[in-house]
Amino acid sequence: VPPQALCIFSRQLATMLRNAVPIVQALETLSHQEEYPNFGEVIRDIAEKVSQGHVLSYQLTFYPKLFSKIYQTLVAIGERTGDLDSSLERLSDWLERDNRLRERIKSALSYPCFVLILAVVLTLFMFYTVLPSFISIFKDMNVPLPLITRIIMFITEAVRQPGFWLLFVGTIGAVVTAGREFLKTPQGQLSSWRVVRRIPLLGNMLQKGACARYCMSVEAMLASGMDLARTLRMAAGASGNPEFIQDAPMMEKSITEGEPVSDHMAMNPDIYPHSLAHMVMAGEQASRMPEMFGRAGGYYDLEMNYAVDAMS
Repeated sequence: VPPQALCIFSRQLATMLRNAVPIVQALETLSHQEEYPNFGEVIRDIAEKVSQGHVLSYQLTFYPKLFSKIYQTLVAIGERTGDLDSSLERLSDWLERDNRLRERIKSALSYPCFVLILAVVLTLFMFYTVLPSFISIFKDMNVPLPLITRIIMFITEAVRQPGFWLLFVGTIGAVVTAGREFLKTPQGQLSSWRVVRRIPLLGNMLQKGACARYCMSVEAMLASGMDLARTLRMAAGASGNPEFIQDAPMMEKSITEGEPVSDHMAMNPDIYPHSLAHMVMAGEQASRMPEMFGRAGGYYDLEMNYAVDAMS
């Protein structure tokens, strides 16, 4: 199910609840998803369970791939406070902003990936079709050749052998499989993130995007009434930044011990940007944390757009 379908569902459900439509009737109405029938079946199942007296937020936990932890938690808070429609509106706004951010990052990465793949294909094509005609010339010259020329000749002859392609495809498959398994582990995600962060333009873009998602998630959860420690832990998971996720337990411990959030961020400049620590400090001093995180999210969103333009 694409993110925009969940966003539209949340906004429509919020509108219907605000207009005093019973929740079961609203869910049954929204279960008619012609474009996404699988999503409609999920909503229909949830509506049936809710009509039997079950709580909506509890039923969402049975579909964790569709409804994230943040989504489930904000719905539960809305149910407890009797303000479910407002919680769903905040979720809709958060999902829309998060989806736009994801799409911009994907679009920024798609062109360099296309160029890289095209360059590899054209290079192999040249080795297979163009360069072989020069090999015989070099051999007939019967003179010592530079090392680079000998390497190119070796690759050109190897590319025309079936065994090379078997070895090439097998190596690529093994690397991709091993890479996927490595990236499934927390240490693998953290290591790969630290490597990517050092890549010019790309690292800056991904770091700004992660900060924007982090701040926007914090704003949505704090505005719904969630406690700060739990909010920051869940926002770290939503940011996509493994460094934020790894530091989340330490952040939560610091907050429970009475340490300001900005102090913890300032003591970890390799994880949190200085600008984020300063903006959080301003929010703490003014006792306006949700608004300040919202402004920080907008700032990093704008910075990421500049990074995307530079990379493009």
